[in-house]
Amino acid sequence: SLEFLKKEFPDVRVRVTPKNTVLCAFNEAARDSSADVIFLLNNDLKAKEDFIAPLVRIFEERPDAFLAAPRTFTFDGKRYEGSLAKMYFRRGFFGAETRFPGYESKIDRPGVTMQSGFGAYHRARFLELGGFDDLYLPGTMEDSDICFRAWKRGWRCYYEPRSRMYHKGQATFSAHFGRTRLRAINQRNTHLFIWKNVSAGLLWQYLLWLPVRPVFFLLRGRTEFLWGLFWALARLPRALLRRFRRPMPHLSDRQVFAISETI
Repeated sequence: SLEFLKKEFPDVRVRVTPKNTVLCAFNEAARDSSADVIFLLNNDLKAKEDFIAPLVRIFEERPDAFLAAPRTFTFDGKRYEGSLAKMYFRRGFFGAETRFPGYESKIDRPGVTMQSGFGAYHRARFLELGGFDDLYLPGTMEDSDICFRAWKRGWRCYYEPRSRMYHKGQATFSAHFGRTRLRAINQRNTHLFIWKNVSAGLLWQYLLWLPVRPVFFLLRGRTEFLWGLFWALARLPRALLRRFRRPMPHLSDRQVFAISETI
């Protein structure tokens, strides 16, 4: 709380935003900072005391670094949760996963990752990409969005298992929105991600599968796909505006997904 910070850590500078913009609040904080590397940590995280140095070392050794992500465990520390992530475009739909086949043998080794919503970021590059996109508010997918754009820009996201954090995944979101609405938000934001980011070379697959997916979900008694799609349509103009304003990429979508397959 603000009261606790004022009492116990009076030297900490606090920036209070007029409203809760979730991860997008980091954008203003990044602009206020003069640091080369910034650490973006949510309220559902705790960290080992020595988590900073291994992540900073990435930026000292890797001039192409955009993000350095820690190895993440569940909040009780009993099992691996994520940060070593793959991205995929499968059957016309985008997704990211941290428990992909064979992940168990790779989580102890440093390497690259495709996305993380927290960790250490190269501040200038984070701001060059515009930070987290408020198109996705209240949230989900904005971390995939900025990392995907960073990879296409030619920068790299690194995974550093010697830095460790503990995460209560979507604890606030689940409590506030409930499972069904949260699934609808995920569906909505996935459509927005595709409309904004995916190039024409893959977009035809999305359009081909689009009529099939609602039938699949409805046969399983799940309505969130249609809910999310209609919800996304209200933000289509904003997504397209961002699409046509994006800079020329250094890597194609297929090249980024090919890198993901090497993880």
